[in-house]
Amino acid sequence: IGIVLRPPALYHFTNIPTYSFTDERIPFDQIFPNEHDELVRALNHGGTHDKVAEMKKYMLHLCSKFAYGTPEIIYASNEIFETKGQCNIPELIKSVYMSRRTFERKFLEEVGLSPKTYAKIRRFGYTCSLMAGNREVDFMEVLHRGGYYDQSHFIKDFKYFAGRTPRTYAQTNVELANYVDSISVIESKLQLKND
Repeated sequence: IGIVLRPPALYHFTNIPTYSFTDERIPFDQIFPNEHDELVRALNHGGTHDKVAEMKKYMLHLCSKFAYGTPEIIYASNEIFETKGQCNIPELIKSVYMSRRTFERKFLEEVGLSPKTYAKIRRFGYTCSLMAGNREVDFMEVLHRGGYYDQSHFIKDFKYFAGRTPRTYAQTNVELANYVDSISVIESKLQLKND
């Protein structure tokens, strides 16, 4: 079972600066020592639906039990998430009525990244989703919809996060799509043969 949380959620539950989790694998029982045994017992019984229901119940319990975090930071991180990283950070800071220094310090503590870095990651993820599954990518359309103002900025971010150019990434994506298609054709043929 995997759970995907929005960036400030871990701080909300633990009150531990999120940046301290960077590049770490921390056992669950170290973060929630009093909760671990009960959850493990609940997850060792029943089928998949029962386990998902137990995990959902447990997460709702955590939400009611812990409430750390700053509402302004939660709002700001949600705004960056919802706008796919295409928001104006200085304007966002003005809207939460904090000094820039305080905002950046609290954001780093609660989200684990600077607001600018989080916005870049979110924008990059959105850009990749625009390219996903497309056999022919219109890079200018992706660039504009992704919120990039020029091609060099787009390529620079792409190389930084993906380690390759957008064109190379798109070619790999097409190769993967072709591979998935060929497997689907083989599975269809096997299904027809078995019927």
